[in-house]
Amino acid sequence: NINLIGIELPDKSIESVSQTKLELESVANYNYDIKPFWADYEFLLEAVEVEKKSIAFVLQIIVIVAIFNVIAFLLYFKEVNNQKVFLLSAFGMSKKQRKKNWRKLVNLVWLFSCLISVFLVLIFDYGLAHLPIFKLPSEIYYFERLSIKWSFADFCLVSIFSYFILFLISGFFISKMEKSSLLSGLREEFN
Repeated sequence: NINLIGIELPDKSIESVSQTKLELESVANYNYDIKPFWADYEFLLEAVEVEKKSIAFVLQIIVIVAIFNVIAFLLYFKEVNNQKVFLLSAFGMSKKQRKKNWRKLVNLVWLFSCLISVFLVLIFDYGLAHLPIFKLPSEIYYFERLSIKWSFADFCLVSIFSYFILFLISGFFISKMEKSSLLSGLREEFN
C-alpha cells in the first residue's frame, strides 16, 4: 500500500537521474511507475519553455524597433546637416570621403548604442538583485531574487545582428544621398 517512494541521489544531474531511472525500470516489475521528480512539474516546465521562446521573440522585436529608432535619428541628422555636407563637397570633399564620414558616424552611433545598452542591462540587473520591488515571495518560489543570465555570445549575437541591419539600411540612404547632385544637395532643406 505504498503510494510513493522517493530516492535522493548524490549526483542530481539529468544524466545521472535518467540512468538511475533506466536501471530501476530494468529490475522493477510493471506495477511500478518510475519517474524523475520533475515529471510532476512537466506542465510547468513546458510552459516555461514556451515563455522563454516568446520572451526571446519579443526581445528581438525590441532590438529591431531600436534599430529603426537609430536609423530615424541618422536620417534626421542627415536631413538637418545635408546642406553642410554638400557645402563641404563644394569646397572639395570627395564622394569617397563623404561616404567614409557617414560610415564613421553610423559606426559611432552603433558603438555608443551598444555601450549604453550594456550599461542599462547592468543597472537593471543590479535593480533586480537589490531593489525590494523586484523581490519574489519566498512562499511561492525557491529563490528570492532574479538575475539576468547573459553571455558574451548573446551580446555579440544581438550586436552583430543590429549592426548588419543598420549597415544595410544606412547603406541605402547613403547611396540615395550620393545619387543626388551637388546643386540639389545645397538647395535641399529639411521639411
